[in-house]
Amino acid sequence: MKATGRAWLPIGGLLSFSATPLLAQDSASLLEEVVVTAQKRSESIQDVPIAVTAITSEMKDVMGVLTVDDLADFTPGLSYAATLDRMSLRGVGRLTNNYGSDPGVATYSDGFYTASNTEGNKRPIIVDRVEVLRGPQGTLYGRNSIGGALNIISKRPTEDLQGEVRATAGSYETRIFEGALSGPITDWLRFRSAGTKSEQGRGYFRDVDSAETEGNVSDDLYVEQQLEFNVGDKLDGWIRYAHSEWNQSRRSTISVTPYSIAPSYFGGLFPNSTFNGTPTQSVSVPFTGTNPSIDNHRLYNNDTPARANLDGHHSYVTELIGHLGWADLKYVGGYAASTYSQVTDYDTIQRGPYSTVAGGVQFTIYPQVESFYMEDKEYYSNELNLISTGDGPLQWIVGLYQYHEQVNQHQGIRVPKQPELAAPRTSTSRTSPLGPANPDHNLQISGALLDADARAVFGQIDYDLSSTWKTTIGVRYTEDNKDAEEFRTRVLFGVPGVPHAYYATGEIDRRGLLSGAWHATTGTAGLQWTPNDDSLVFAKYTRGYKSGGFNAGAFAPDRTGYTEPEFINAYELGVKQTFLRRLTANLSVFHYDYKDAQYPSTVRDPVSNINESRFFNLENAVSQGVELEALWAVTDDLQLNLSYSFLDTEIQDTRCFIDGDDTMATVPDARPCGTPGAQTGQLIDGGSLPSSPKNKIAVNANYTWQMPLGALTLSSTWTYRDEAYFSVFSRDYNRAPSYDETDVRLLWNDAENRYTLIGFVRNAFDQEGYEAVGATQTTWGSRTLTVSPTAPRVYGVEAQFRF
Repeated sequence: MKATGRAWLPIGGLLSFSATPLLAQDSASLLEEVVVTAQKRSESIQDVPIAVTAITSEMKDVMGVLTVDDLADFTPGLSYAATLDRMSLRGVGRLTNNYGSDPGVATYSDGFYTASNTEGNKRPIIVDRVEVLRGPQGTLYGRNSIGGALNIISKRPTEDLQGEVRATAGSYETRIFEGALSGPITDWLRFRSAGTKSEQGRGYFRDVDSAETEGNVSDDLYVEQQLEFNVGDKLDGWIRYAHSEWNQSRRSTISVTPYSIAPSYFGGLFPNSTFNGTPTQSVSVPFTGTNPSIDNHRLYNNDTPARANLDGHHSYVTELIGHLGWADLKYVGGYAASTYSQVTDYDTIQRGPYSTVAGGVQFTIYPQVESFYMEDKEYYSNELNLISTGDGPLQWIVGLYQYHEQVNQHQGIRVPKQPELAAPRTSTSRTSPLGPANPDHNLQISGALLDADARAVFGQIDYDLSSTWKTTIGVRYTEDNKDAEEFRTRVLFGVPGVPHAYYATGEIDRRGLLSGAWHATTGTAGLQWTPNDDSLVFAKYTRGYKSGGFNAGAFAPDRTGYTEPEFINAYELGVKQTFLRRLTANLSVFHYDYKDAQYPSTVRDPVSNINESRFFNLENAVSQGVELEALWAVTDDLQLNLSYSFLDTEIQDTRCFIDGDDTMATVPDARPCGTPGAQTGQLIDGGSLPSSPKNKIAVNANYTWQMPLGALTLSSTWTYRDEAYFSVFSRDYNRAPSYDETDVRLLWNDAENRYTLIGFVRNAFDQEGYEAVGATQTTWGSRTLTVSPTAPRVYGVEAQFRF
């Protein structure tokens, strides 16, 4: 939805990332130094020659930055769709969730790499700060940081005994309980125990035929235990164990077009769910359903509830630092394992059983078709850094890195109420023997057993050329290896003239091997100028890399299941300036030459009629833009914050590609090329990279009234996101319109900082925007459009008590 202009904030004062405790008592603390570890050293954010956004736990409370979606609002150039769990930074990200392909933005939790973005959803009672490093981190972070890196830093044990409890109650039956206790065990050993329990009992979407609701319905648990210790003055250590689990009903995508009636009976593996008969083939019960989502995007009518479960995620992270006098030797290692599963409605309709005769055989069809997904993974990494600690003009860091991941990932389609699917035969013959049992009534199950390994060696030096000029040079060499055994099984039922279910020829536990090895040398070279304590100007070149991969489980022909590595040559100019201790303004201008971006093209399998991916590398793309973050303490009590980005991306590839959502290139804005046929290629040259809105703005204004008993702060945020495409095919059905949102928070903090009360309203004007859109073409040529609406208006109260 277009911006409405209802944002009542003083937009003329739009300015960025925010302060530390906004309930503080004087102007000096409003611009208190924010320390980050973007370069694996503790440095002021204003002294780091990197475009970096830092959100502290205090800022999270005051501004309401609680999820990855919120973080994306306040980070220039960052886009995130919870629907897809994919992050994009300056147009660089990920277009598939297949584990054979990697993310483009690396996520690190206390220095430990993880392939999931959900670490960014940890609550402020757990997290000290979040840092978003914008642009390729080709030296110090390496793995999958071609677009940037997300660092989540936990709160650590304290020297004194401290505790805190929090409780939140809100709309949609939301309840959150949180607690933390920290302090000394001995004079050299400290602990911290913390946990959160959150529930939302009612969802944002409602099934018109039942009391079922979906969309953010959740029952989540997170607990962690930390130990921190010092062995004399030579060794510091820290260990964290964390456990999390989810039970969620995650619906976020709604079909907004009328149900399409199938003109033919059979659909590839199973009869079409919306078949209504023909003059020569009748059905006992016609399908008469209408789509309630057309008129109200909060309604749906399905027969399979959406469910997502994370079962027992366990993670361990260890940090050891040895102080050698002339350098610190730092080790960071971690291990994590989890099992995740998801079930959704495949055909997106509700229909009871119907009977028909096909090929002279009477069939009773139970068209409750489900899609399912499961992953069982474990991964670990080890990193060793040697970091100089001297005061001279030369500072350096060298390191070694190792990573290993094992994933069992599979997905498929099943019809749980179709009894014949439990015992398929081996062929169409009625006398053929029974094949393996199929207790889950699967039509197709496919996936892969994946092993991935990465190793790297890196180094970076910073040298002071003079009191105002410094140069930085870094280099990293990386090797990536991936091996996978893909598998697939297919079962058919309802084939005209064949009364039983049977396995497709050659598709009983079909197996195949995939293997790839890639390597790259990346790095950075930069120059920075600090004419005074309040100014920093930097220019740098960075080479970024993401390993090649493959689409495991699709049995793609030839090399269409593989992708080659991605590379970026990034050029950036940045200015960081502080004015009169009341205003900071950080500006970045960048240009990317983006080679071989990995693109999964959707095609329809001619046998199963199921959409599958084929991988390609785009020849070239350009991403360039301007980003501004600023913070202005207008008075001692009024503060304004701005995050703004302008992003211009362009695909440069003149080849023809099949659009799986418009295979005949018939939509009005289609760009057909090549030879017309059953599938007609289209041009994508000149289109935008997915998830790349041209303009993105976040504004926060907060005012604090100081009183004898405490402080009252009114905080309001306005965010705007420009229209964006969610496919390399820049077509209307892939375009999400622009939208805006206004949030309001009121905070009371007592004079002794013992308790805080927060009242909040998110999306105060109940605006509907779309965090993602898409389309799916049926085998008979109709097109179903889908949208992922943002959350409606939500409100609640939170109480915090510290002791």
